[in-house]
Amino acid sequence: MKFNHLSEVEVPTTNSLDHSPPHINVVVPAYFSNPHRPGLEEGFRNFFAQFSLQRYTHFDIFICDSGPVNHKGLIQHLLEKVLEEEESWLCEKVVYDYTVVEREPLSRAEAMNEGVRRTSGDIVLFLHLDCALPEGGLALLVDAVLDGCQAGGFLKEYVGKTMFSPLQATERYLNWVRTVLSRQVVGTNSIFMTRELALKHPYQGGFLEDVEMSDWLRDNVAKNHFSIVRDYVTVSANKYKKQGEFASIAINAAVMTLYRLFHVQPELLKHQIYYRKFPKNWTFLPTLWSTCKSLIQERDSHL
Repeated sequence: MKFNHLSEVEVPTTNSLDHSPPHINVVVPAYFSNPHRPGLEEGFRNFFAQFSLQRYTHFDIFICDSGPVNHKGLIQHLLEKVLEEEESWLCEKVVYDYTVVEREPLSRAEAMNEGVRRTSGDIVLFLHLDCALPEGGLALLVDAVLDGCQAGGFLKEYVGKTMFSPLQATERYLNWVRTVLSRQVVGTNSIFMTRELALKHPYQGGFLEDVEMSDWLRDNVAKNHFSIVRDYVTVSANKYKKQGEFASIAINAAVMTLYRLFHVQPELLKHQIYYRKFPKNWTFLPTLWSTCKSLIQERDSHL
């Protein structure tokens, strides 16, 4: 059973929440820096497995693969192999799109905007490949929108953390202080919005695009039209294990502090902090601290 290709999908020209039931476009931005890595096939299986737990069936899945250039056929073949194991109704809902502009991969923001442009449902849900919706999550989302919600997200839970992991406290802070009280969401909260909003303000930038979108939503969507679904998207904690949990949490905090309080440009934060390889163990702290000071001083010199 092969999934749909973009050329096979008829795109309606009108959208409205006046009809029932609303249709959800699940937009999945994808970038595979190492398409040969072990576990990728199993990752796809885990991703698609979540949809068998959704009692709401008026949705489709748009996977926007943005590079690198040399893996198009490999990922397409891998997806076809995994989807052959799924029920036919799910295969028919999956659209795979491979887009590279001038032989350069799209940024995550561009990939998500491409998903909005190539779909036409009533609601757009942005879902990462390493995230899984709660059982019945699509129905909860639709209920919120039918009650007047224009945008929102889910709470999140890291899977793979230990009982004494610092992620336990981080998770609670992110869910109840940043997300619920401050109405700030990021990509791993599985942001959703009506198509009208998605077309009004596309994602912007090559890094922290979800933070920029969250700020725009908070400024432009009334509090009573913004909803946090009180159920948990599960998120892989693997990225915290590469650098170490304490170090990863500190790096994320440094990025957000420099962006929020000192207005350091996202591209600088991306290359000089977020994707930088810091020393292992606690020796990363002096390097992180000196990097933060340098970025603040550089910003001050341009004021």
